[in-house]
Formats: sequence, C-alpha cells, structure tokens
Amino acid sequence: MSGTSKGWKCWCVAAATALAAASAYGQGNADRIYVFSSGALTIGKGVLWNMAPMDPPVQIPVGFFVVKHPRGNILFDTGNNDKIITDPGYWGPMFTAIKPVNTPDVAIDTQLRKIGLTPDDIKYVVVSHMHLDHGGNVAKFPKANLIIQKDELEALSKMLKKSAPRMTAAAAIAAARCRDFFQA
Repeated sequence: MSGTSKGWKCWCVAAATALAAASAYGQGNADRIYVFSSGALTIGKGVLWNMAPMDPPVQIPVGFFVVKHPRGNILFDTGNNDKIITDPGYWGPMFTAIKPVNTPDVAIDTQLRKIGLTPDDIKYVVVSHMHLDHGGNVAKFPKANLIIQKDELEALSKMLKKSAPRMTAAAAIAAARCRDFFQA
C-alpha cells in the first residue's frame, strides 16, 4: 500500500468521525461535509511502517473537514499552520525534515472561501490531536468553541511546563483557550 493510499484511508476515517459528530450534534442532519487539503508532508516510509526502510519517502495528505450543520458549522482539524506559506522557517528544522506543501492555495482561509465560509463562520473546531499538521491553524478561529481530547490537553499542559519558550504560536493559543480545562 502506498503512503498516499494509506493517507486517504485515514482521511476517510476522519470524515466518518466528523459526520458521526455532526449527527450526534442534535436534531437535524448535516447539510454537507467537505474534505479539504492543507497540502501534504513528505516523510520516510519507515515513519509510517515500523521497521520499514526510510526510502522511498512517501507523501501523506494533510486534510481537514467542514461539516455544514443547521446548528453551526464544524471544522474537524485545522491543517498545517498557514504561516509556513510565507515563512518556511516558522517550523524550524521540522520544515526541512517533512517538506510540507506550502503554496498559497492550501491556506485554510482560501479553502473555506471555496464553500462561502470564513473562519468567523465556524462554530466548533474539533482537533483530533495537537500535532502541527492537525492543530496548526487553531489560532485562526478565535470565535469558535475549541474541542480537544482530555489526553491532548494534559499533554499540552505538560509541554507548556517543560518548553513554553519553544512552543508554537498555535499551541500557545490552544493552551490559552483551554485554560478552563486545566483549572477544573
């Protein structure tokens, strides 16, 4: 199985999760679910398949999903941080290591405009986990309710205690917006 086909299977699982979340959201059905690309990452094959050789490298898609729902639009994951489009140094050495696609057309604002939305139109942002390719654009949705798993919040809290000066802006914003969870 190629890295790309495995990536698409992961997208399908995420899409099903987003659709299930929308169905559980209450009365009324989701109007539509959209699948978007925030580019792709190129990594050694061995990263995905334990003990496999690193060559050839594989390209894995970075997706995010929008569910249009009568009670509010839901964004599942936020993709790579758009700052890498204009500042590849934003990710530091990680940029060179994983070679993300960083063209202007993959910006989350650009993708949302394709379906007539802006970040302010998103009511809920669900982040599967806080890796840089899933929660990278959390800060672009200040009006949305942020939903993150408890384990991810705990890991984020530990990271803040250890390396606050080195964390990404997205992690800092997520941490600030999740402060209530830490104090509960």
